Amino acid sequence: MKEFDVFISHAVEDKCAIANELNQRLKLLGINVWYSGDELRVGDSIMEAVNDALKTVRYAVVILSPTYLRKRWTMMELQALIAREHLGLQRIFPIWHQVGYDEVLEFLPILADRFAIPSDKGLHYIVDHLKEAIQNQKSASVPCLVEEEARSTTMRVWHNTAKRNERGDIRQILGYGQSPLDKIS
Repeated sequence: MKEFDVFISHAVEDKCAIANELNQRLKLLGINVWYSGDELRVGDSIMEAVNDALKTVRYAVVILSPTYLRKRWTMMELQALIAREHLGLQRIFPIWHQVGYDEVLEFLPILADRFAIPSDKGLHYIVDHLKEAIQNQKSASVPCLVEEEARSTTMRVWHNTAKRNERGDIRQILGYGQSPLDKIS
């Protein structure tokens, strides 16, 4: 399985406005990016490709836009990213594209307190900040033992749920209450 440094999570409607160019600029810096526009081929299972990518990446750039906040697919993708971050397997870097604090707070309170990069600062600004954040994360990387322990915990949670033949989402498995994301359809 091919490994990537960064996963770009975005709504398809934001490809031309920001995602395509961001992908290209990150790649010019030598960052190995998983980007749907480059990685998906005709006939590929989108869900399978995204799931495989999410298993390997250390960083996720999430382009939060009005469209992103209202799409079911992007919310599922974000839930997976948040679950992996909670286990210490990944770091999320939000970009606010045509949204502000109020919109993010309304739809994603869990991300509202994060330092986000506003897209109106320009791609040069965004790329500089992402590069710095990734370099800072790499220099303060988590020891492999912690990562292995987190993976083991994930497998135990999945195994215990499957063994009891119960169905439930990650919030139920981990004992969380209702998610604000449940309001989004």
